[in-house]
Amino acid sequence: MHPRLLLSFLLLSLTPACGSASSADADADAAELPDVAADTDADTAADSDAAAQPEIALWSTGPAFPVDPPVPAGFADLTARLSTWVTHVEGPVPLRPETGLRGGYGTGNGRVFALFGLTDPLNTMHGMTGPTYERGKRFFSDYAIRLAGAGVSEDSDAEWATQSLAGPALLTRARYGALWLDVLAFAPALGAASDHCLLRVIEVRNTSGEASGPLSVRVEAAGATTSPSAETMLESTGERALTTGFSGGQGTVTGRTLTAEIPSITAGGVERLTLLHCAAEGGDAVPIPQVDPESLAQGVAAEFAAWSGGLAQFDVPDPRVRDFLDGMKLSLRVQTSREGANCPMSQYTRIWARDTIGAVLAWLRYGAHDEVRRMMTYLYLAASAGGDLRNSYDADMSFDPPPAALDWDALGPLSAKVAAETPSYMVWTAGEWLRFTGDATPIADRWPFYRRCLLRQVPSADGLLPFTGDETFRTAMNVAFGYPLEYPHHDVSWSANSSLLWLGAHQHFQAMARATGHDADLDAAAALETQIRKGFLDHYVLDDDCIAALVVRETGETYPAPFEDVSLKLTWAGAFDPDSAFARDAMNCLIAKVGTTPGRFQSPMHDNHLDFPLVPDATGVYTGMMPGYALAALTDVGHPDAESSFTALSEVLGSSGNLQEYQLAPDDSGLSLLYDPSGALGDYTAKFRPWEGGIVAAAAMDYLVGFDPDAGARTLTLRPHLPSHWPELAVTGLRAGAARFDVRVSRTAAGWTVTASHDAAEAWDIRVRWDSAAAVAMASGEGQAVAVTRTEAFGQHSATSPAISVPAGGTLTLHIEAAE
Repeated sequence: MHPRLLLSFLLLSLTPACGSASSADADADAAELPDVAADTDADTAADSDAAAQPEIALWSTGPAFPVDPPVPAGFADLTARLSTWVTHVEGPVPLRPETGLRGGYGTGNGRVFALFGLTDPLNTMHGMTGPTYERGKRFFSDYAIRLAGAGVSEDSDAEWATQSLAGPALLTRARYGALWLDVLAFAPALGAASDHCLLRVIEVRNTSGEASGPLSVRVEAAGATTSPSAETMLESTGERALTTGFSGGQGTVTGRTLTAEIPSITAGGVERLTLLHCAAEGGDAVPIPQVDPESLAQGVAAEFAAWSGGLAQFDVPDPRVRDFLDGMKLSLRVQTSREGANCPMSQYTRIWARDTIGAVLAWLRYGAHDEVRRMMTYLYLAASAGGDLRNSYDADMSFDPPPAALDWDALGPLSAKVAAETPSYMVWTAGEWLRFTGDATPIADRWPFYRRCLLRQVPSADGLLPFTGDETFRTAMNVAFGYPLEYPHHDVSWSANSSLLWLGAHQHFQAMARATGHDADLDAAAALETQIRKGFLDHYVLDDDCIAALVVRETGETYPAPFEDVSLKLTWAGAFDPDSAFARDAMNCLIAKVGTTPGRFQSPMHDNHLDFPLVPDATGVYTGMMPGYALAALTDVGHPDAESSFTALSEVLGSSGNLQEYQLAPDDSGLSLLYDPSGALGDYTAKFRPWEGGIVAAAAMDYLVGFDPDAGARTLTLRPHLPSHWPELAVTGLRAGAARFDVRVSRTAAGWTVTASHDAAEAWDIRVRWDSAAAVAMASGEGQAVAVTRTEAFGQHSATSPAISVPAGGTLTLHIEAAE
């Protein structure tokens, strides 16, 4: 065994990965970590979607995806807009960037899913699942597509990968001298006869001035396969089967390779093949359907356009920002099963109840209310079917007929991996739903479940809550604090994180109880809140105002240093008022202790973990969520470093514009200890994440727009920020209740103008809050002065307008300028 792989196995034996089991709950420990794929090309990024306003590159640019020669013809609907988040590799394969320096791209339709871009060639299909989003015993193995022929090198000269933003499709290009190999990958829309298959349209283009010699396209499987026919390959996991073949029956199988011969390509000519990977339950091969790939692509693009057209649209001058926000819509969508379960489809699968908060926060800000309701329903029914709340559930459960109703109040205290953390996130999800939709019906129908989630978490006599043993940040914290990587905090430590999440959930619980007529539960919740808040203030607030992460149970000793993932949750989780002196003092202390550059935090690696295996140059480890926590917290407290934190997101995103479980300082690469082409082990750590991506996307949207509704009360607060180099930004289609809102922020000679309009049939009360280095005054569009409430912190001013009633279908315009 290769020494690096052997070491990876040793580390894996010490650090079990969550979601690796296939049992009904599979609550394996999760050391959840990141993905930062560094670009290998400094070319200026090309924006395939022309913006209406001049482009301003606030975020660092990356390599351009070449569109000359033309991308596959006949698929214009699906390739009309290509992302500027591009992975580019070139030169000899051994010298190309390793997996930790590459971004993952994923595509799927809720039944079949696969990743691309993580190894050579970039078109390699990796970690495929199907015909449902449950991996079961293992993923299917890698399938790579290569070009061969006389004079054609084994490896390409250069390759590129990107995703379409016009639909869930991925495009890779490889150059072999004058020959180009393009692969367009997508899954048909649900309901199509071939929706159990992933399609790969392969085009070989000859750009030379003379005909090529004979060529072949080779499809190479990394795992064991058989040949049910001369033209197809079959891979079986023991419970599911994957049949691979060309539509039309071309090709011949030899061992693990399916080869299609191309006699010759004329000068400037193109040859096309359509490859299908079709998944099925059981171990038998299924027929490779004859398909019209162009028609299927049009269907995928049309369905996506209808769906995305109902979400918020971002018109910002930096194409990288716009493409990240739009790309994350796709990343969240393709990682949601047809049953409604949002899943981390790299490494794990399953729906992890805690992790769904990332998708929830982002979906609601995008306006994807239906997705959140489906997810809430899925989690509730899954818990009902399982007899209680769990850490994770299968992603393909059927609830027809629905499970019998549980007597939630008769169950005992929450324990083990749902003793804390996860149940607080369930309450937070419901509270966010209520805030954005005003619809209390699903909460009222499930009130005993939510009551259990909050009130059956059991604090110690001192008001402290436990670790669960599955906290995503715990490995990074252990690296910073010098503990063994799998230190049993769930048995020996109390968790500040659990307390902060509970306190934030309590804020939502109060609103939920009042909205559903369950005021009788408020007293019990208030008594528990008093106990937990006192415990937090007594034990986790250090003398220097920093927030500690843990208390040692046996001695009662508080660990004397902060950890960023925990400290930043003070306001991110809604546990404390961000305008309070307490929250501001804690932020000042965190910046002083673990701030690196403005807007960024990183606890250094403890001496016990220096020369960390496989990553000897690392100075620290951080989670993929932490940049989102940082941006959200700095925005909440009104710190001027929020803009730097927003700008720094471009440094932590991978080349695909996605995030990984764990990432490394100082180069922001992904912590990738194991890339598994066999599908049997899964990668470590995961490269394509809805939890991390959703949290970071939500923080970015909150920074840019600050869309904060209470749909039930028809009130809205806006707290937009216009980065210093942007002339304006506009977001249309923001959603609260049944209303849609458009917001525009523009720079003027005197300051800024904020315009907000809505289409509701009733009036809405709208407030605007503006943060500025200088004190500001506000005036209405008619020039009338608007009285504002002013605060000052961190050398920055913040001014908030009163609630201004905006009539049905009306518009609010506020002019903001430096006060004299």
